[in-house]
Amino acid sequence: MATLHRGPPCRPQTHREGLRICYVAGVRTSICGQAGSIPRIVEKLVELGISSVSATPTRLQR
Repeated sequence: MATLHRGPPCRPQTHREGLRICYVAGVRTSICGQAGSIPRIVEKLVELGISSVSATPTRLQR
């Protein structure tokens, strides 16, 4: 059985800095796709100041 590769490991410092730069410049930020359906990732990005989240409906918990 094949496993799904979810890409390289998360780089929190990179995300934190990128979101800060966008916030200061007045640029809205968003995330979409599978990462938008993972509560721990969304929670952290909201803490960092992300503007919007698009989630995959079939991945959301009921």
